[in-house]
Amino acid sequence: MEKLRVGIIGCGQIAQIMHLPYLMELPQYEVAAVCDISAKVVNTVAEWYGVSDRYVAYEELLAADDIDIVAILTMDHGDIAEAAAESGKHLFVEKPFCFDPSEGHRVLSAVERNKVKLMVGYMKRYDPGYEYGMARMRAMEDVRLIRVHDFAGDFSVHEPLYTL
Repeated sequence: MEKLRVGIIGCGQIAQIMHLPYLMELPQYEVAAVCDISAKVVNTVAEWYGVSDRYVAYEELLAADDIDIVAILTMDHGDIAEAAAESGKHLFVEKPFCFDPSEGHRVLSAVERNKVKLMVGYMKRYDPGYEYGMARMRAMEDVRLIRVHDFAGDFSVHEPLYTL
């Protein structure tokens, strides 16, 4: 099976503790490039995960012909997602997808125009626990209100590479 080559844009905490570790475990993907506005962060993350292609400008990563998919893990995504679609790359975009409707329409227009695929990372959508809960709710009769409590957190010792 030929691996899909992934470019990571944004190497902050969510990339480091979630996306990169899981992508490295999946045999159908190869993390081919990483990009962050901080050269220190991009170099550190690239060393941790053995990635040779490193960028501090997302435009340079998008210009690379050997990238199939980009994971956009930055705080805001609109301009980067639109540029990625225009470059012909498939996109995975962290939530929230956009900050206003016009931004979302711009990105979706670029996705449709360039016939690329887009997935927004609603992390729990395919989680077995979520699917179980949804199945239980669907099995209830005449449900008008459901209240769900969830508690989650990172209880490990964590030192971010940079702060804002």
